[in-house]
Amino acid sequence: MRLRPVLALAGLVALLGWAMLARAPDAVGVVSFTVNTTDDTPDSDLSDGQCLDQDNNCSLRAAIMQANALEGTFEVRLPAVGPYRLMRQWFDAGDDDVAWVGDLDVRNHITVVGDTGQTGTTAVIERGDIGECVIEDHIVAGYEFRIFHVAPQGSSAKLVLVNVEVRGGCAADGDGGGILVEASGSLETAAGTVVAGNRSRRQGGGIHYAGTCEGCGLSLDRSTITDNSAVLGGGLSAHGTGPGPGVSIVDTLVTWNVASSGGGGMFLTGAATLRRVTVENNTVDSADEGVGGGGILCGLDQELCTYLEVIDSTIAWNTAEGPGGGIRVVSGSATEAPTATLTLTQVTDNGSDSIGGGIAASGAGLALAGASISRNSADLDGGGVHLSGNGCRATLTAAEDALGNAVLTTIDDNSAGGGAGPHAGGGLYVGAGCQVTAADTVVHNNRVSSTDGRVRGGGIYNVASFVGVGTDISDNVAVGGTGSAQGGGVANVGTLSLTGGEVRGNATTGSGARQGGGVHNDGGGVTLELVSLSGNSAEDGGALYSNGGDLTIENATVDTNTAADEGGGIWYCCGERLAIRGSTISGNRAGQGGGGGIYLGGGARGSLANSTVSGNEAQGPGGGIDVGEEDSVLMAFVTIAGNTAQYGGGLHAPLDTAASPVRPFKGVILANNSATMPGGEPDCFGWFGSAGYNLVGNVSGCTASLSETDVSGQDPQLGPLRSNGGPTRTHALGPASPARDRVPTSPDNQCTDSEGVPVGQDQRGTSRPQGEGCDIGAFEAELAAVGAITIVKQVESGSGTFHFTGDPFGDFDLSVPDSPSRTLVDLTPGSYQVREAQSEGWELVSIRCEGDEDVRVDQASASVTIDLDAGESVSCTFTNRRSGGGGDGDGGGGGGGGGGPPPPGPPPALGYIRLAVEVAPEGPQQFSFLSDIPGCTSFSLRDDGTSLADRLLCVAAAPGTYSVTPRVPTGWVLAGVACSGGSSAAAIVLGPGETVDCTFRFVAIAVLESGDVDCDGQATEADVRALLRHLIGLPLETPPGCPIPGQDIDGVLWGDLEGDGDVDSADAAFLLRTLGG
Repeated sequence: MRLRPVLALAGLVALLGWAMLARAPDAVGVVSFTVNTTDDTPDSDLSDGQCLDQDNNCSLRAAIMQANALEGTFEVRLPAVGPYRLMRQWFDAGDDDVAWVGDLDVRNHITVVGDTGQTGTTAVIERGDIGECVIEDHIVAGYEFRIFHVAPQGSSAKLVLVNVEVRGGCAADGDGGGILVEASGSLETAAGTVVAGNRSRRQGGGIHYAGTCEGCGLSLDRSTITDNSAVLGGGLSAHGTGPGPGVSIVDTLVTWNVASSGGGGMFLTGAATLRRVTVENNTVDSADEGVGGGGILCGLDQELCTYLEVIDSTIAWNTAEGPGGGIRVVSGSATEAPTATLTLTQVTDNGSDSIGGGIAASGAGLALAGASISRNSADLDGGGVHLSGNGCRATLTAAEDALGNAVLTTIDDNSAGGGAGPHAGGGLYVGAGCQVTAADTVVHNNRVSSTDGRVRGGGIYNVASFVGVGTDISDNVAVGGTGSAQGGGVANVGTLSLTGGEVRGNATTGSGARQGGGVHNDGGGVTLELVSLSGNSAEDGGALYSNGGDLTIENATVDTNTAADEGGGIWYCCGERLAIRGSTISGNRAGQGGGGGIYLGGGARGSLANSTVSGNEAQGPGGGIDVGEEDSVLMAFVTIAGNTAQYGGGLHAPLDTAASPVRPFKGVILANNSATMPGGEPDCFGWFGSAGYNLVGNVSGCTASLSETDVSGQDPQLGPLRSNGGPTRTHALGPASPARDRVPTSPDNQCTDSEGVPVGQDQRGTSRPQGEGCDIGAFEAELAAVGAITIVKQVESGSGTFHFTGDPFGDFDLSVPDSPSRTLVDLTPGSYQVREAQSEGWELVSIRCEGDEDVRVDQASASVTIDLDAGESVSCTFTNRRSGGGGDGDGGGGGGGGGGPPPPGPPPALGYIRLAVEVAPEGPQQFSFLSDIPGCTSFSLRDDGTSLADRLLCVAAAPGTYSVTPRVPTGWVLAGVACSGGSSAAAIVLGPGETVDCTFRFVAIAVLESGDVDCDGQATEADVRALLRHLIGLPLETPPGCPIPGQDIDGVLWGDLEGDGDVDSADAAFLLRTLGG
């Protein structure tokens, strides 16, 4: 490289002279130099230990030179704002690396403090007005130098900047326009330090850190890095790869920096931690194709990202030519530990002309915990996040904020595409070779669009593997121009698994084909379990469109989705592996193409078991299900009711029996459907086969012969579609339904599908059979659980006897204070009415009922009407007061008596005891109890499979102490009892007018850990002690139902941790080693 000036011989001699004078006397402790001039003058004598130039002033340069020459730790104080302008051009004596000319070389531990005495002002150190910084001409002028050079020539040094501004530096042929830290150096900034307006021809416009030595580090605290520029790392570049503390940036602003290749704000390799950092308005502005990372670029080519941790930070308004408008992470191959972790961090309003508007990660592990990825855009794919590269993996989870609140990870309001060509992944793009696991994550309101190409995945586009647990995918859209739009919520060509959560309100729009409003599957594998798909819309496949591939839907709800043509709920073509189990397809709408609930075409093969198809509608054929002439669907114990179509309201298939495959169904209710076209056949139109034990309301349109075991022409007496327990809504069977107990279990068990596979549960998970045989349809009616009604009589004062009539259980009297309540038990579900007769001298004040919302109180007629559900307990209290006149005698049958002494004071107010159960795992399970509570001496409670436990309200006759004893069923453990007011199950202390709540928690033995010997829900050292106590014959204190060590539980000995068939001290040692890691 050509140098403009020529070094003079005198300059070389001077340089050698100053090097010889570098030896200096020892310094003890921290030596402080106070600068008293802004002139840029060298020290006059490095051997005297004093900061003095030729005019006996202490300049900044002189102080740095003295600190370099001495041994120890030094502080340079700058009492004035300055600016302290560096005017000594290095062509005077060459770039000396001892701070004689040009930049300030730091070869020792030096702290520079801006001690201006003015709040909010810094001491400014800048390159003087001696020539413009021109890095594009490939010529290094003598006036083009950086501000600080730390640890030159292998010296061990540390620079600390406090309340200092470093600006105007120029590294025309190197790194670090403002500050360069070599391999053996460290840099710390704090308390308002600013690095601004510096330029570098290579890396680190503001700062370049290359520390690799033991103990070296870069620490930026409460600083600002702004308006710098470089090729890589416009604001700063840091490559901490040594065993030192690495790179730490805290409470710092990195803004308005520019890189011409990558890392507009930062270019990082190695390990770095950012906490409460704002990276905003940085740019990668490349004449050619940039390498991206508008805010942060971590890793590139051979300098890979080792670990990046970003906590409670903001990455916003950055732009990149290249991948990653906000952040780009490049790693060789992801490991189990994430390469980059973003916790409680916002990545928002960033943009890329390529991929990954918010984040682009290649071959890296990415962890998002409580992160917000919002309003980012990419011109190609992955508006929010783009993942690619073999071995890449990502986890998306919630995190806890400082107040202990759970913060979900959200990918919201991002966009991809917009121009011509194909585009994918408005919110998230999962490329080949990647694995993504998302829990407690929201993917909302993202968009992918194109003017003429195919678009896929408004919310998510998955090529590889995506597993979502409790993921909410809502209100995303894929907007096609003249090309097709696929998957408003998710487009999948890999493996997609969703458990729990929702796919809601997504859509595909445009002038081309619009497929899969919620989910689009193109030959991949999709599993949906406990998922709700609702309110999605498309041309075909309102909720879900699958072109081949494996599609499994289990315990899911597909509800109120819309297709303009075919498949309002589900559209499945050309594959042989559609399986729907335990699910409800309801309220969906399709156009002329048909298949309001489900559409099958292209030789598809599918099966439905224990599922409900209800309330769907098609403007064409097949309100419930529409199948083509080459398609086959097997159905077992399915309820198809309340669907509407032009023809084939329930089922539709072509009439050509020669071309049609067999479509057997068994245990199916096909009734109460409707057709809008005359002769359209309400329940069944076309060729279907019966495998027996079906109930078909109208058989006129079914061209196949029914079996002699089928029922036709009868009303199945279905209840409304509602929650009857279990994860999905069902139609319950009425008490007199002809579908009940219709499928025999002996001599041969017919509770099987058409291929002989047993169907041991109904859609809710209730075991089959409940009665003498299995019920037809998706719902197995349970033996009616009896309920109870308690009527309580209260008076404001006095005493009396009061008469009640009950329908249908007859008349009875209640007396205050002797017999103030009556509990009517063993009541089957139904409607009951209780009325109090008018008693002379008394008026009714109020009627108050608890335990059920379905109670209608009519105080004018002194009556209540109770719609009692199975196993429910209701209590109603009638309160009266004297209407005037008479003494305090018996109030029954005619008012007051003839005076006499008044009775003792009013009886104590009655109390209430509320009992409930909770189970883990949740599911329909019944538990029996005994108690000495009047009216509740023997009862059962069951969990209905939801988060709400069944409750029983008991009204005690009087205050006192009561006990409740649970009967723990086989396979369960009583894990605990929680009673309010300090009571226990053995001693429920009830005061006057009090209410005591007791909840019994049962845990299935099957879900306990193998090392949880004492059944307390966790494996701890207490289990080691329990196992040892058992081995030496001491009694164990374990909850009811907990197995004893050595007991056989499903073929495994309880406590046999080594699996050798014996329970001995080796198992205790094994558990202890496991707990100790």
